[in-house]
Amino acid sequence: MFFDETAQEYCRMSWFLIETDEGLCLGSNKQPNGKRFLVIIHSMELIDDESDNMYVDRKVRFMWKQGIVEGKIRLASDERDSVDNELKMLQENEAGNVVSQSHKPNNYIVQYRRGTDTIIYRILREKESVEDMQKSVILEDDIPYVAKILYMNESQELLLQELNLLKDKCFEATFTESRDSEKLENDWLLIQYSTGPLNLIYKIINYSDTVWQNENKFKDVVAYITASDVTFQGIVLSKSQDYDELKKTLQVIEKVGLTSAFPLDPFSEGTTMMPDPIYSK
Repeated sequence: MFFDETAQEYCRMSWFLIETDEGLCLGSNKQPNGKRFLVIIHSMELIDDESDNMYVDRKVRFMWKQGIVEGKIRLASDERDSVDNELKMLQENEAGNVVSQSHKPNNYIVQYRRGTDTIIYRILREKESVEDMQKSVILEDDIPYVAKILYMNESQELLLQELNLLKDKCFEATFTESRDSEKLENDWLLIQYSTGPLNLIYKIINYSDTVWQNENKFKDVVAYITASDVTFQGIVLSKSQDYDELKKTLQVIEKVGLTSAFPLDPFSEGTTMMPDPIYSK
């Protein structure tokens, strides 16, 4: 990052090269898409130009096409030519990577079933791009699974945000509060858990198959299960002595993924932030 030596404060500089997200500036729904976008603005277009953020983390807000967009300062100067030259250099560097970028594989959010009692949402990276969103992919785990592609994007970080929003939607659609934790011996539980940041698992399990039952002080809220010698904490979404009833709830979770319009709206009604999972050896 460079600054004009004669300038004492950002707000005194006339021209700024700002790095932001392409989706925020050019997207029809003004949602981030994970692609970098560079724009030159004049100091008159800055919002809150006296903000301390400009000195600490370079974050600024600015006017763009009758809206307000946030970005980071890449260059500030009183000379427009300096900013133009920096932008040209960055664009030439990006142009040199056009071929490799055009063949950059996408990341996908997929949905698939593992048996009749488990639905999995997962982020994976394919070796080749898939243009048809209606296509499915074959996952080679212990046995092959056919997974439905729900959403694709080059940015894994963006898909992690989408997976968290999807988790919130599934929670809102299926969570049933229960305070009766004394009579669980014959109950079936529908739990939500993750074995890592790139997956989200919904599974029907009998209470007798859970672990740490004596240590668990919140049996109506959480359950612990073991897979591959690792214990995972799951959120209890619903419980019943009727296994078929929970299978219907699992179908609701499946429908949430298949009918959701991606990218998801983080401010949609009913969105609740869910806690991160806990993993233990």
